[in-house]
Amino acid sequence: MSYLSSGTQSSQTGSIVSKKENLVCGVTQGSLLGPLLVLITVNDMHRSSPKFNFYLFDDETNLLCAEIDLRKLEISVNQELSKLRDWLDRNKSFLNPSQSNFVIFHPFQPKLDYELKVIT
Repeated sequence: MSYLSSGTQSSQTGSIVSKKENLVCGVTQGSLLGPLLVLITVNDMHRSSPKFNFYLFDDETNLLCAEIDLRKLEISVNQELSKLRDWLDRNKSFLNPSQSNFVIFHPFQPKLDYELKVIT
């Protein structure tokens, strides 16, 4: 039996327990090797995009990107997110859009006359 390739998992809410499912890949939550294996997995994530500055902490990742022009920023961020998505796919990982946000930092920002669209 391999630590990385075999095992099962189930979920519990209150007294209701789901049936056990086989793990296709990943590490059992709460394992001793889990944090080390996560670090090994994301260690080269920064190579997926030359424009993003990556800040990794535990299982959280922050990406920073700077542009003078807001429309150029939108284009640049979406191009780089596409590269990151490719990296995540190759590494059997994913980005959870419901737990992802973006913030624009600027000393003075007039009201936007259009809606920014960031791919997820």
